[in-house]
Amino acid sequence: MRTLAFALLAACALSLFAQEGAGGPVDISKYRNVSLLNAETYAQNFTNKDTGNIADKYVMRAIRTNSSEVDRVADIDGQSGISSVEEIALLSATAGVINVRPIEVAEMLPASDPALIDLQLGAMLYMKKATVNFLGGGNPAKYATEMKFITDRGRVTEADIKDFVKQGIAAVVDKYYSQRGMLDIVPSVVYAEWKQNGASHGLDGLQIVKDKLTAFYLAPTQENYAALVGIYVSYRELERRSDPFAYVAGIALYNTLEELSKQLWSAVINETRSAATAIAAAGNAGRNLSIFSLPYATGR
Repeated sequence: MRTLAFALLAACALSLFAQEGAGGPVDISKYRNVSLLNAETYAQNFTNKDTGNIADKYVMRAIRTNSSEVDRVADIDGQSGISSVEEIALLSATAGVINVRPIEVAEMLPASDPALIDLQLGAMLYMKKATVNFLGGGNPAKYATEMKFITDRGRVTEADIKDFVKQGIAAVVDKYYSQRGMLDIVPSVVYAEWKQNGASHGLDGLQIVKDKLTAFYLAPTQENYAALVGIYVSYRELERRSDPFAYVAGIALYNTLEELSKQLWSAVINETRSAATAIAAAGNAGRNLSIFSLPYATGR
């Protein structure tokens, strides 16, 4: 009888473990108000203010708990030690460190929600892999390997991470395009009005921005990158033509790009300083990207 009881208990335990690790579809919508992890801001809480390097106490705790995990994380950016902001974020979620993190960052990666931790870290890696894959500066395969390590834990799938990335990008766009700018212009409101009154011929400028950003991160091709550059340089060209809406919307896109990826932001901004790009933008303004123009929608 006792043997049967132990067997039943063991079976129940195995069943619960299997359910926890099965990683069925995650309801991403419940994280709608959760921002994507800003790895640079997050990592600053773990660094030595004098050297800029991660504080030794975090590395030592991680080594004492699981040195092989430290070795794996330290190899991601191809540099020795825990050096990149992505590596610091990953190390902070390991068993030896997660419970001794600064209070300020505990809510960014809540220990009480392992699935959210994996979504945040997975999205960070996925987006970094995309930018590195297109712009260089690292080995995308290493970011892919670490992301697989996360999905192999069984709490989230790669599809979940992609959905979280899409939702997070849309949230960042909404955040900056909903801010009031010069002449009380709110780009998201203007785009909605243009769509509603037919001025944009059914096109949704805000959704186009979201779609082009998402397209790049899901498939970092030259075509998708060029679409992002095209929108930004069109804003700048229309601004040069005294279009106040393009000026405000251009600032919104500038801030959006910077928050999502400093590397991508820098590349796009540098593109706009190219004479060839500026000439191309001048030709495009008023044609295929003219929805980003106030005169286009108002006739003025």
